[in-house]
Order: sequence, then C-alpha cells, then structure tokens
Amino acid sequence: MADASEELAGEFVLGALEADERAAVTRRMRDEPDFRRSVDAWFRRLTPLADRVAPVTPPASVWAAVQQRIGGGAPSISRRQSEGVWLEVAPGTKLKMLHVDPVTGERTGLMRMEPGSAYPEHDHPESEECFVLEGVVNVDGQDYRPGDYTIAHAGSHHEIIRSAFRRPYSVALERAGCASVIDVLRALPTS
Repeated sequence: MADASEELAGEFVLGALEADERAAVTRRMRDEPDFRRSVDAWFRRLTPLADRVAPVTPPASVWAAVQQRIGGGAPSISRRQSEGVWLEVAPGTKLKMLHVDPVTGERTGLMRMEPGSAYPEHDHPESEECFVLEGVVNVDGQDYRPGDYTIAHAGSHHEIIRSAFRRPYSVALERAGCASVIDVLRALPTS
C-alpha cells in the first residue's frame, strides 16, 4: 500500500491525474499527514527538474487548431477560497496553485508567508509578476504593501524574499512562466 501511495503522490505532483483523482488526493492530503508529507517530498524532489527544462512555446496556430478541434475557446475558470491545497515551498512559505495554462505553461498562484519567513534567493529564467494582497513583503530591500505590484524580468535575480508583516501572514498573487522558481509551479495541478 505504501508503494501505491508513493506512486499516487508522484503522479499528483506531475499533474498526471484526472480531476476526480486529484480531488481524492486533495482530500487525502488534508486528512492524512503522512500522505501529505509524501506529496511534499515528491514536490521537493521534482522541483529542481523543472529548472533544467527550457520552456517551449508552440506556434499560435497550434492553439487555434486545438481550440477548433475541441469546439472553441475555453470556458471561464473560477477557484473558490476553499478549493486547492497549500503546499509548503519553504519554511513558513506556502503556495496554492490557482491556474496552469496548458499551452504556455504559465501559472498563477497565491503565496502565503508567515511573519518573519523567507523564500530563498533565486534566478528568473522567465518573468515573474507579484501583486501583494495582504501584509508586507520585502523584495531586494524594498517593502511592498497591499496593492503594490512588482515584476522581475527574465534573467533577473532575487535575493531572499522576506515577510515583513507582524500579523498572521502576508499574501501575494504570483504569476510566472513555467520555468520560474518563485511560483514553484512545478507542474502542480489545481483542484
């Protein structure tokens, strides 16, 4: 049974599960701390692999052909506050994926940082956008407050990012390409 659980955790992190399977895994993660730790371990093991893969953007004609074949544009996508899973990406720092664009690989997620927590320094192979929703986040010595926006362009570097907020946590909306480190989007499905 442990091997099956390990395999399931890996498939979840890789995004290889159907919607009903993802929902079941999400419930298990909430109810079974050992299984949650297994998913987190897979996440940490697979994260470095995404840094080695250069993003490839297919021609626009490919997406147009896919849309035509499946019957038009995609419907609107919504995520409720209660949906999704917060994954710890660094001590005191959690990420919840909101959307993964299957064509471009761009991901949008919420990052929550406990007071005094830090996210390690990192490079940006692609652009990363950050919109602070709550709290104060210190990026490269500059404090960003609710409503503030910053973009790190491809090829840039971030020093350690810190939560400078004294309340329960700081929250930022992150949007980045598939190779970006900060959104830690390593092929995580949304639920």
